[in-house]
Amino acid sequence: MGCSERRKVGVRCRVVDCLWRCSVTYRCAHDLVEAVQLKRIIPRFRAALVTVISVVAASLVALQPPASTDVPQAVVGMPFTGKWSYNVNVNQPYTDQNSSHPSVHHTPGGGDWATDLYGSEGQPVTLHVPYANGTLGFSRAVSSTSGGQSIRIDVLVNGTNVGWLYVAHVNNVPGGAIGNGMTIGTVHDWGGCNAGRHVHVKFKNLNNYSC
Repeated sequence: MGCSERRKVGVRCRVVDCLWRCSVTYRCAHDLVEAVQLKRIIPRFRAALVTVISVVAASLVALQPPASTDVPQAVVGMPFTGKWSYNVNVNQPYTDQNSSHPSVHHTPGGGDWATDLYGSEGQPVTLHVPYANGTLGFSRAVSSTSGGQSIRIDVLVNGTNVGWLYVAHVNNVPGGAIGNGMTIGTVHDWGGCNAGRHVHVKFKNLNNYSC
């Protein structure tokens, strides 16, 4: 039988290193044909495999959690549960005369956010910092207010000052050391300002903004 009459007599395929590797056997010159067949098949599967690996790798990167940051951070919560902005319903447009909406309420210490929080007489006002990405600490800072008492507390994470909170128009402000969860005053109606039993609250970072 001459080479011009070659005839395929078998095909054997197996998986090698995640690739299909096929050997085609001919009656004549099968080695040459087999080599050509392998060169044609293997690169095609290899390219497909590289594409799959690239897609999987990209997916794994997307699923990674955000990189941790070394910047000290803390989250400060409201000092008690109450009505905020005003003690009665107010329709827009909001002004500092008809409400204490954060978009318009005065911020004597600077920044972009302050409001009044209304509660019941004698309701505890609590220092509430539910999260920090390091060791939490506090220090008392100088403060004043036009009505009642006030307290300003610097918030520290790993010894670094990350911001402060200020509460005004409170009663029974304690002295001494400051600790998370402690009562830093009570709600009281001092008259004047916005009517009703409320405290003025604001939280600032070192740039005097709330976030």
